[in-house]
Amino acid sequence: GCEHRGQTKMSRLQTFPQIDKNAAKVRSDDIRKAAPSDQIPEEIVDLSGTYKLESKENFDEFLASQGVGWAIRKAADKAVPTHVITHNQEEHSVTIRVEGIISSQTTYKINGDPIETRIQSRVFKDTMKYIENGKGVQVTKVCEAEGYHIFVKRSLSSCKNFMTVSSTALWPDKQVESHQIFRKLDN
Repeated sequence: GCEHRGQTKMSRLQTFPQIDKNAAKVRSDDIRKAAPSDQIPEEIVDLSGTYKLESKENFDEFLASQGVGWAIRKAADKAVPTHVITHNQEEHSVTIRVEGIISSQTTYKINGDPIETRIQSRVFKDTMKYIENGKGVQVTKVCEAEGYHIFVKRSLSSCKNFMTVSSTALWPDKQVESHQIFRKLDN
């Protein structure tokens, strides 16, 4: 069988957009530049499935960097959320339903117009693109009011039994990364 082996470490050479350190706010134009590519890969892996959290790395620091309070961070640290993903390859849309201490559902159109989402009191403009190899997607969340981006990359393992969720919060002067491994519950 396929096992997940230490794929939680992200390459430090990943291509995230450079933000002008003198810029007070992230510009809306940066939303489209932030994700990997507007091109649709020739081969696209179907991400549809139900995934349960198996392990995480640096999640508390990732939340703390965004001002999430201690009590919510501790609850999130103990939580074992499930992500239900519906991937319509013909329409190039992805619905992500999160079930856990915080539940949400968002439908993205690949390369579509930004959609507004909220995390606590923060407003984000989100876009989604396929990652270059077609084995996943990346959501770029831009919080214009506070001048930072969050990149959430979901990619499947080669055996398609594990999904790695790599999240990066990026400000002009710092970057905080978190990695989560989810096991696919259905086949």
